[in-house]
Amino acid sequence: MNTFSEEVRNRKIIRAGTVILVVELLMFSAKYIAGQKIESISVQSDAINNLTDGLYALITIITTALARKSPDRTHPFGYGRIEYLSVLGISILGLYLGLLMLGNVVYRFLHPQTPEYNLEAFVVILVAMLVKTILCPYMLIQGKQTQSAALESFGVDAVLDVLLSFGTIISAIVFVRFQINLEIWISIIISFFVIRAGAVTLKDTAEALVGQRPDRQFLHDLKRTIMTVDGVLGVHDVYMHNYGKMREFGAIHISVPGNITARRVDEISREIQHLVLETYGFPIRSIGIFTSYGGTEACTRLEDEIRSFLRSYDDVLQVHGLMVDMERKEINADVVIDYAALGRQKTYDDIEERLTEKYPEYRIYISRDAS
Repeated sequence: MNTFSEEVRNRKIIRAGTVILVVELLMFSAKYIAGQKIESISVQSDAINNLTDGLYALITIITTALARKSPDRTHPFGYGRIEYLSVLGISILGLYLGLLMLGNVVYRFLHPQTPEYNLEAFVVILVAMLVKTILCPYMLIQGKQTQSAALESFGVDAVLDVLLSFGTIISAIVFVRFQINLEIWISIIISFFVIRAGAVTLKDTAEALVGQRPDRQFLHDLKRTIMTVDGVLGVHDVYMHNYGKMREFGAIHISVPGNITARRVDEISREIQHLVLETYGFPIRSIGIFTSYGGTEACTRLEDEIRSFLRSYDDVLQVHGLMVDMERKEINADVVIDYAALGRQKTYDDIEERLTEKYPEYRIYISRDAS
């Protein structure tokens, strides 16, 4: 949970991104010039790696600035998801530049050139390693504080950059001392890591845009917190809606006794909203209500019978929201079927068909919940 506002968070990201941009462009310029002078493909590849980081930082700055726009009629939840688009663009750019670097390595393999290392090149690479070593914890701390995936990835990438620069130095020492040229292999390693980083980031961002299940431990803690509210008998169907960092909200269903008043339901709902906001830092926008029917003995017996029938399916993980209305002749239930089960749709259809056969006088309403 952040201890500062969204505006402060955005300013921190833009400031950190600007620092990264300036540093990366300076290192790219120094490394590329040195690589050209000594005709070293590994130094040039290392320089291009810095250029990609600089472009990443620029994209982060621009998209964070755009994400600051206030909600409007067209986009009532704001523009926070632009951040995900920035990371998506970064990953695609990383893949492209990584493949470009790999192509350059293949060309140099077919048209080899002998590097001429000098003291200037060593100094440039050593200074770059020192700068990245200093910059790494700064980026990781800023990323952690602001919950920015882009800044955290910069911090992780900085560690990789230090290792790759170290590899470049080792290859230079080996060449000067033993006349063994390791440049091609070092460049291949650098290209591989750039491509891999782009692919992993692309996968993670695509999953975030498509929609992911919240962390299991978070869901457990959230449900346990809500269950502390007097009158809540169960918590079901937790949905998290994400419109960017610090622009998340939730929706849930709760079970309450069937004999409480509408006013008490309203009080319970407001207590839950206040409790979750204070504890977790995001609002609950919608609370659906299930009631424990608490009707006649015949109704309770029928509900138990239906619940037992539904749980007889091996793939059924949970049954909740079960209510039998004997006056309206309706059976309502939410059924959760394991995603790992084969033929989930067939199982749902079978449940509805068999319930209709068992209770032909009732209308059957089975809600299909996510597991």
